[in-house]
Amino acid sequence: MGIISGCGPEELGSSPSGRPIHYYLYKLYNFVTFKKRLLFSSGMTHALVVDDNRKSARLVGEILSYHGLEVRTAHSVPEALAQAQHEPPNLVVTDLHIGSGCGYELTSAITTQYPGVPVVMMSGCAAPDWPSRARQSGASETLQKPFEMNELLSAVERAMAEKKYS
Repeated sequence: MGIISGCGPEELGSSPSGRPIHYYLYKLYNFVTFKKRLLFSSGMTHALVVDDNRKSARLVGEILSYHGLEVRTAHSVPEALAQAQHEPPNLVVTDLHIGSGCGYELTSAITTQYPGVPVVMMSGCAAPDWPSRARQSGASETLQKPFEMNELLSAVERAMAEKKYS
């Protein structure tokens, strides 16, 4: 039997490239389980996701939660700082534009109050200099919206590795 119950590999068909579909399912499974093990083994447990767009915050939070992190969300800079003060995060993923607040200010405050906490900043901003400004404010990684799940996980992985070995 194949990955799909009651269906052997020969019934799954093939992709346009000629590879059997179960090959891609297997690759996807390995990628997801590898990322889950990686985040679990990092020792990091608390992530704070900050975005004024509640759907975006929930989606990013669900992805990180699925991959082993305990996630809290905030929808404004004051709310994020209050949550960080109550329970310091091990990772922050923030949007650049947070309602009337700014991700640069939040990142600067977080990295000043909690040195060593990696920050991943995301934005749909078209300004070409925002990634360099994000790094100047203390962000470890940047993500241009829209992004894929694997891009988010890779950015988190790089940010955690950078802070772990710096």
